[in-house]
Amino acid sequence: ALAQLRAVPASKLVEGLNMGTMAAAEKIGYVGGPIRFGQLYMGQPTEVYAEHPNIGNHVPVIIGTNSADLGFLRAKSFHALWAMFGPKAAEARAAFDPTGRLTLQQAAWLVGGALMMDEPARAIARILSSRGQPVYDYRFSYVATSIRNTPFGRLGAMHASEIPFVFDTVRAHYGDKTSAQDERVARQMHAYWVAFAKTGKPDPKGLPPWPRFHTRSDRLLNFTGHGPVPEADPWRTRLDLAEWYSEHHPLN
Repeated sequence: ALAQLRAVPASKLVEGLNMGTMAAAEKIGYVGGPIRFGQLYMGQPTEVYAEHPNIGNHVPVIIGTNSADLGFLRAKSFHALWAMFGPKAAEARAAFDPTGRLTLQQAAWLVGGALMMDEPARAIARILSSRGQPVYDYRFSYVATSIRNTPFGRLGAMHASEIPFVFDTVRAHYGDKTSAQDERVARQMHAYWVAFAKTGKPDPKGLPPWPRFHTRSDRLLNFTGHGPVPEADPWRTRLDLAEWYSEHHPLN
């Protein structure tokens, strides 16, 4: 079966499918990779991990998000946005927009990102690490030089923008707009992923150590333009607020 799968042309497997067209497919199905029969879990990821302790079998995990990750949230006003957090409205405003300089669209994007991406990733990290599973959390905060002055580039690193850096393919992605800083960040990030793939530990020589995730500290590795920074999650308050919101507004 594996030989037959490998013999299928890539064009046949993809058939024009990409992130821009997948939502238009007539039938949306699971395409994350090969499935072992009887091992497909349905449901919200955090709930699935919590309910099935054997998932992963203690395999080391890298998990994380970007600094301006997916945040499809709309609000009619700032008042409506912060009112989502009920008695914690003032705390939410201070956490997500401490300077008061964000536009409504930008603030809503960051709140949405915390709800959709950042807090769920932390929740999974906490679940797995509580079982003794090695977990390494990251935040990708670097924005390529050529797109920093775009509206969303000024907000932070968009969803999936870390991929050319993980695989050290920034020049193929950004072409002649690639900067020396872009290439340096890519080399650093790629080194962590290569070390992890080889040993299960992202500990390349000559770079800051990536702290193993623990719930009590929420330490992560932040990939920035100044290099990788091991730190306690500076967004812990944001994610605590997102957790509170999710607990009070569970998905159906």
